[in-house]
Amino acid sequence: MAQADIAEKSFIALNDVFADIFNVLVFGGKQMMTEDSLSDCNPLSQYKADDERLHEQERDIFKLWRGHGVNLLLAGIENQTKPDKDMPFRVIGYDGAAYRSQLLKTEEKEINGKRKKVPVKERYPVLTIVLYFGKEFWNYPKNLIECFEPPLVEDEITEVLKEYIQDYRVHVFDIPRLTKEQVQLFRSDFKAVADYYTNVYNDSVYVPDDTVIAHVDEFLKLMKVLTGDKRFEEIAHAVIGTEKGEIRMCRILDEREARGEARGFERGLEQGIEQGIEQGKVKTLVFLVKDGVISKEIAVEKSGMTKEEFEKLL
Repeated sequence: MAQADIAEKSFIALNDVFADIFNVLVFGGKQMMTEDSLSDCNPLSQYKADDERLHEQERDIFKLWRGHGVNLLLAGIENQTKPDKDMPFRVIGYDGAAYRSQLLKTEEKEINGKRKKVPVKERYPVLTIVLYFGKEFWNYPKNLIECFEPPLVEDEITEVLKEYIQDYRVHVFDIPRLTKEQVQLFRSDFKAVADYYTNVYNDSVYVPDDTVIAHVDEFLKLMKVLTGDKRFEEIAHAVIGTEKGEIRMCRILDEREARGEARGFERGLEQGIEQGIEQGKVKTLVFLVKDGVISKEIAVEKSGMTKEEFEKLL
């Protein structure tokens, strides 16, 4: 599981991929966020639970977006391959910690000839989006109110409470269910990921376009994790370092299929050899019985066959 998390984070954390995801899913394809405007933030934060102990939580990817000389946004991305009914609780925990860190942030300034730490007054928003790669639909809460059990029903008490309880909404983007128009808006390697998922998970005929993969190693490791197909990682040595020019998605899939055929041939060869050995063993037992070397009962036991099956061979 740790290796899967690393592969997902390594790919999505690439600045060009991260910016591309936000530009398409949040800004509708407008090129608002650039890769050189992003810097990594510490994904770890602390919180105190009911046991009064300090606990640590880690989000997947967290970056600071700067533009026009100011901090525009603390942007986070969470990757999910399975639905999580507690996602609103997780996200509100991450975002709340990020806002809290802004309140506690200080800087050193010289005051009356002495260096002192003073609070930083700058404030900027936090936004976390969730990328969901699962095959089943996300039929789970996307906001805080829906998480409560039993759910808040329409009665006098809850009607009043709902006016005061802050509802926190989670932005879940269902990658296999993106439209073709959305997929075409991507400009980074994430386009190949989205194109693959929207076709394969919807039982469409997948014909890869000539998309060039810029980050081949990270891309292949991610595809291996998301699909469970080890061939994606195996072909890394075949296409990295040995290929001249640009590496495209169609080349990667050709190599994957070739490995699948080779593996099928190897399995067939192994099965054929095993069957041949088994047949040879049975024939030897038949000859030994006919020559009176061993009894029929012993031969039947050694062959793994029924008495009737062995007698037919005799």
